[in-house]
Amino acid sequence: MEYLIPAEVGFDLGDSTTFFQIQSVLGDTIESFLPESSLGDITENIGIGYDLRESKVLIDEQESNLNEETDLLTGLTDSSPLLNSELGKTAIRVEAENYTNYFDLTVENEGGEYRNGGVDIQTTSDTSGEYEVSSIQTGEWLEYEVFLPQEGGYWVSLRAAGQGDDNYVVSVNEQEIWLTGSGDKEDWQTISSVVPLKLESGKNTIRLEFPSGVEGEDLFNLNYLELSPAPFLSSTSEPPVFPLRIEAENYTSYSDSTDFNEGAPYRPDEGVDIRYTTDVGGGYNVGWIQQGESLDYEVVIPEAGKYWVNVRVAATGDDNHALSVNGQEIWFTGTGDSYEWQTVTGVVPIKLEEGTKTIRLEAPLDTDERYLFEINYFELVKNPFSDSPVEIKVEAEDFTDYVDLTPWNEGALYRPAEGVDTQKTSDVDGGYNVGWIKQGEWLEYAVNLPRGGEFWVDVRVAAPGDDNHALSVNGQEIWITPTGGWQEWETVSTVVPLKLDAGINTIRLEAVTGTVGENLFNINYFDLTPVDSEKFSEVEDVEILPLSRSL
Repeated sequence: MEYLIPAEVGFDLGDSTTFFQIQSVLGDTIESFLPESSLGDITENIGIGYDLRESKVLIDEQESNLNEETDLLTGLTDSSPLLNSELGKTAIRVEAENYTNYFDLTVENEGGEYRNGGVDIQTTSDTSGEYEVSSIQTGEWLEYEVFLPQEGGYWVSLRAAGQGDDNYVVSVNEQEIWLTGSGDKEDWQTISSVVPLKLESGKNTIRLEFPSGVEGEDLFNLNYLELSPAPFLSSTSEPPVFPLRIEAENYTSYSDSTDFNEGAPYRPDEGVDIRYTTDVGGGYNVGWIQQGESLDYEVVIPEAGKYWVNVRVAATGDDNHALSVNGQEIWFTGTGDSYEWQTVTGVVPIKLEEGTKTIRLEAPLDTDERYLFEINYFELVKNPFSDSPVEIKVEAEDFTDYVDLTPWNEGALYRPAEGVDTQKTSDVDGGYNVGWIKQGEWLEYAVNLPRGGEFWVDVRVAAPGDDNHALSVNGQEIWITPTGGWQEWETVSTVVPLKLDAGINTIRLEAVTGTVGENLFNINYFDLTPVDSEKFSEVEDVEILPLSRSL
């Protein structure tokens, strides 16, 4: 918690005192005040960049520490709130001029405003704020001590203006934010971090470094930085807010058919093509998308469940296009122009577990090499019916029949006398998984249902390598994309519900694609979730039949 002096508290320095100063921990004089100044004047002039408990008061050159026991300045308590710190409601703003440490290539303040020292400060031309840090050069840096009421993830936004149209890098605690010159140092823009910055409760040091640009050349000016809590990386108990919006340009990895950025206003040194968007809300969009290209996003999912996927797209002409989201294709028709935007939605929701998950957007193979469409952002909207307690889990190793290409069990830890290959799993629930699955192999399961209906089928899988594989569930294919390893687990789902009858149902899982003889993927279990959960009041209504082959 940052300590600020309440504005309504006054003080009396006595008749003999002519002035006093407040110094930062570095010894820089922040501001001098006359004895009749109110504590509100002090707060207003200092801003929120300092923990005043670490500052010092000079009274007629007699130094004393500023703390809660100081008789001179009363009212300095932890009940004084951090300005703009209502998490989830507003950002925490730190003025650029309120640094606590710095490195500057000049020994004087060339702007001549606000405080002494080497950092160049001048009156700002921006619509808010009083001062700005100006004449920033390559190799300089600024540090800020920021006090946060709770730990969590925070988006970092910078208010900056740069002359010309060159691209610059601002490193925020070693995370790069790209800035394109706005044309003039009086044309201000807000730039943001690609992923949230993890910060602790209490005191945090934020360092801004400026590693790019021509040495000795003034690059840009900085007005302030803001920290906006990202509720999905936060330890707050507040319920998450939906939808979760992910900007297309904020990918974490990618595959692109070119090694340069066609548009280059953002992340110019990478291969993904980015331009300023014409969609409402402004910002950037990913454009020039061609067949086979993909974008991966690390998304923190606050709650396990099924999520509808909405994607904001634009495409010239009236052709039909497919966009794959974690293997599920969303089809849409061209909007007529790359500047005409529409929102398209997946046919069924995708199942996501709580925690950090990878969402892959991919342009599947098309008829020719051409630019297909543009993406501004995508949103994840939680299905309100996805929290149904009725979910029937069937363990992969509890098959009732099978075809396997080897007569022995490779893992041999469960049902060792049979040909299906089983092993211990490192998935969250432990137990066993079926592994060494090859093309042409299949597993059958007998499930006895008290009543019929439609069921979503969610399969827990792990697959290394780079290839996509198809798993058939009663003839309906689910595409499995690489998860990163044999024990890196993800959930894939049927595109449409599976219709099952009351009584005994046979469910067959079959590996239908892949190189003959090659191990493709592992399966831990699959879930059956009724579309109409009111028909199934208890999971116990469902019976998984006994194994048909001896253990």
